[in-house]
Amino acid sequence: MYGVSMGGAAVIRFLAMEEIPVERAIIDAGITPYPYPKIICRLISVKDWIMVMLGTRSLRLMKLAYPPERWTPKGEDPEAHYRALLKFYKQHYSPRTIYNVFWSTDNYTMPDPVPRVDTKIEYWYGEEEKRAREKEHDIEFVCRTYPQTVLKEFKGLAHAELVMMFPERFVLEVKRFLEE
Repeated sequence: MYGVSMGGAAVIRFLAMEEIPVERAIIDAGITPYPYPKIICRLISVKDWIMVMLGTRSLRLMKLAYPPERWTPKGEDPEAHYRALLKFYKQHYSPRTIYNVFWSTDNYTMPDPVPRVDTKIEYWYGEEEKRAREKEHDIEFVCRTYPQTVLKEFKGLAHAELVMMFPERFVLEVKRFLEE
């Protein structure tokens, strides 16, 4: 099983529910539930929503947040790539949907106590996002919840960059994990 970012949150919760046994799981920068009071969680979700709304409404802001020379797939025209992303967001995601995605990703429930699972788990994160994963207590939460978790840091990479920008390397890492 593999999940990145919000998908990593789904993996974290899925494993805890124990409905289907999973032999191996990669949680790639998975988001964990906030431990804060509900009002603080709402404020964080609103802040995240505002950032996404601004970023998906402005080509200039998107380029500032995600420099084209770093975030444009090989062989693609950066301008066309970013325009296509903006068009996709505007056509498929309402402002309410974007808010709901952040709220549900940051505030999902876990069983208490979380049952012990025999799944072999790696938690992946980019070197450039390590502070964010530590600040949000994601690494700590996953390691506490699943003590068998092995941490894997990718030098020089940001959030979700391995799977998004380096698919060949991503495949090699997944194969390595599956064959160990």
